[in-house]
Amino acid sequence: MKATLVFLSHESWDVSVGMVFIPCLCWVIGNRKISNPHADYPHYRVGDFQMLLEHPEMQKILGKECRRLILVTQEEGDGRQEDIDLLLEDVGTSGFTFKVIDL
Repeated sequence: MKATLVFLSHESWDVSVGMVFIPCLCWVIGNRKISNPHADYPHYRVGDFQMLLEHPEMQKILGKECRRLILVTQEEGDGRQEDIDLLLEDVGTSGFTFKVIDL
């Protein structure tokens, strides 16, 4: 599995970040890796979403008012359902409202 997080704004900009496993979890924007939280472990760990939010590039892009997202999941990729479940737990505890779309 893999996922795309679409951070929704009230203005004309939205941000899409990919959660891919190549072979370990990487956050990507387009074809550019912005973060590899733990190269020693192949799956999502609790707190990885918060680390993404704290990344300097994401701090520039997202305002503090951005607290909505759509999570698009896809069967392709090396992630597991457990990775998605942990991500959703983190998203919820971070104060985001979200909708999940499974492709």
